Amino acid sequence: VSYELKADRMVSNLITTRPAENEDGYFLLIVSPQEVFAEKDVAKRDIVFVVDVSGSMAGEKLRQTKKAFEFFIKRLNSDDRFNILSFDNNVYSFNPGLLPFNETNRESAVNYIKKLRAGSTTNINQALLDALGNFSPDEKRTKAVIFLTDGEPCGGVTNINQICQNINNANTNDIRLFCVGIGRRLNTTLLNKLALENRGETLFIDESKSEIDSELMAFYKGISTPLLVDPVLEWEGIKVTEVYPKTLPNIYHGTQIVVSGRYSDIQTPRIVLKGDINSAKQSYPISAQFKEKSDDNLFVSRYWGKAKADYLQKEIDAYGYNASKKDEIVFLSKKYQFLTRYTSFLAVSEAHVEQIAKPKKPVNKVVAKNQ
Repeated sequence: VSYELKADRMVSNLITTRPAENEDGYFLLIVSPQEVFAEKDVAKRDIVFVVDVSGSMAGEKLRQTKKAFEFFIKRLNSDDRFNILSFDNNVYSFNPGLLPFNETNRESAVNYIKKLRAGSTTNINQALLDALGNFSPDEKRTKAVIFLTDGEPCGGVTNINQICQNINNANTNDIRLFCVGIGRRLNTTLLNKLALENRGETLFIDESKSEIDSELMAFYKGISTPLLVDPVLEWEGIKVTEVYPKTLPNIYHGTQIVVSGRYSDIQTPRIVLKGDINSAKQSYPISAQFKEKSDDNLFVSRYWGKAKADYLQKEIDAYGYNASKKDEIVFLSKKYQFLTRYTSFLAVSEAHVEQIAKPKKPVNKVVAKNQ
């Protein structure tokens, strides 16, 4: 007999540790959406797919990308609206505006994708501005742009700070921007900055080591069924600081969000997760018990340290090298014992060992690299 249990409501798990009573404790909150849901529980989406068809995309790269974008279209939900933009130095639109998802529009979109051909230079600025122009401020729907490119901006506006400023100014409808970069000739700073400033995420794919289509499909599958939009956590009866991630992502079917932070001043803790589904406000109380003093669950402190270091690294990737942020990353890495691009993992002996003697057991340490 084989059976599987599936949750029919949002569930959460809070884990805390506080090794030193005179210091802030650490918490880890894991929230998982329901596995069993009705169509009305899925957020209605407006989504625009933007695909780079510049000359560098020619060949196998474009073939696999087209296969993945067909997959994206076929996985749209019944209440979704969508459009497709392709671009090289110019921008080409499947439709003048958003279309409802139905069988006729699906088939037309798939045919449009199959006919995409590689062209000339890469006008990222205009492609994204045109994509943002598809959305209406009056529609109470979750809005997203899936943007894929394999190169640097070399057509139209090419200054990355100007591009980011243009997109930020045009994004007046709370649109999430998901940036996918393929290959090694990317301007990762641009993509990281666009995603960070527009509540999105980045995915970078090495075309020489990966199956592009399978990675794209896995990425899209993870964001295809939103069950809670624009989630926020409200804290009462406790002081929480340095919470990561700073902006919560939407909660999607088959995924979970993990939130970590520091806590102090415990009184009567109360946590509520709030968000929207199709303009209907949602609220989920979370059971909250914070320990005054405990050496249990020490891994939570390491998770928090890694989360903070990852956030600082994202800021460096988006805004450029910062010595104080690098020093903080190294400090966190050595204190909480995890690796970063600035540290190495070494095994060193604590005592001198004679050459003829049996070596003593090494001690593992994280040390800073000389950079």
